[in-house]
Amino acid sequence: MDLIDSLKNLSQKITKLKESVTTEEATKNAFIMPFIAALGYDVFNPNEVVPEYTADVGIKKGERIDYAILKDDCPIILIECKKVAVELLSEHSSQLYRYFATDSKIRIGVLTNGIDYQFYSDLDELHVMDKKPFFEFNLLNFPDSVANELKKFSKSSFDIDKILNTASDLKYMKDTKKVLQELWNDPKEEFVKFIAGQVYSGVRTKNFLSQFSEILKKALKEFIHDEINKRLNAVINIPADDTINEPIIVEEKPEIVTTEEELEIFYTTRAILSDIVEPTRVFIKDFKNFCNYCLDDSSQKTLVRAYFNNEKKFLGFFDENKKEQKVQINSMSDIFQHKDKLIETCKRYL
Repeated sequence: MDLIDSLKNLSQKITKLKESVTTEEATKNAFIMPFIAALGYDVFNPNEVVPEYTADVGIKKGERIDYAILKDDCPIILIECKKVAVELLSEHSSQLYRYFATDSKIRIGVLTNGIDYQFYSDLDELHVMDKKPFFEFNLLNFPDSVANELKKFSKSSFDIDKILNTASDLKYMKDTKKVLQELWNDPKEEFVKFIAGQVYSGVRTKNFLSQFSEILKKALKEFIHDEINKRLNAVINIPADDTINEPIIVEEKPEIVTTEEELEIFYTTRAILSDIVEPTRVFIKDFKNFCNYCLDDSSQKTLVRAYFNNEKKFLGFFDENKKEQKVQINSMSDIFQHKDKLIETCKRYL
């Protein structure tokens, strides 16, 4: 089974069992050992995986790490576990931190509660574990890119040099995204001053900067919206020859006409979900009272519905219990305001 499929199966298992798992040992057995196995390691082979690995650290003799993954009889990954309900905090990684300083072969440490995973290394200073993880994810909600990164830690692909070469990029990319998110929500004064200096040559007073900060927020939102529209137009303007095998399915009833607005929602849905699924997997089915947009041409995988027959227009989104929630829209682009719901619904079908 491919790694992505193994992770998705484990994610479903965690969703069903997490309320019943109340101890650290249960967390290890139910969630963490299957994760290690998904990476291709034999959890019952002591030459590959050693539970309660003894780590003599300074004066702390006999201190134990929950799991050590071995290669050629040497530990290559150490895993410290907490029970599933525990929020992972920096102090939980202290045991890993101490061990990094005593064994020069260890370059990868993992802290997990069976759902959240944090991968650490010594990128900032050799043999001193970084304070922040370079890679982290949640097994209940992860993009396919996580599986691609995890493959590097699998038994068949493990190469510490390649891992460390990309770990630095992962770390700084994660931190950069966080800074950008903060700037998006609330631009810092230094950032406002910098941008203002690029577009305004006058005196930048406190009152001006306060006004410019609001302008900057709007400009950022419009910029992102414009970039999304470019991507949408790229999807809509696919040459006819390229779309021969991408059928638009419409109920064959003479009184049903698929409108331009319904088609716009169709192409927009494809664009929004293009990072998750191939656009050709998104279908449209038009009915008398609504237009249905589904995954894999399956009515059991409805993504969103459009109710455009009346003056007021609505989109219908579905929760995990397939309960529909209708929201009124004023224009077709309003669907972008609800793209998170659409993405979440799509992920449930994958």
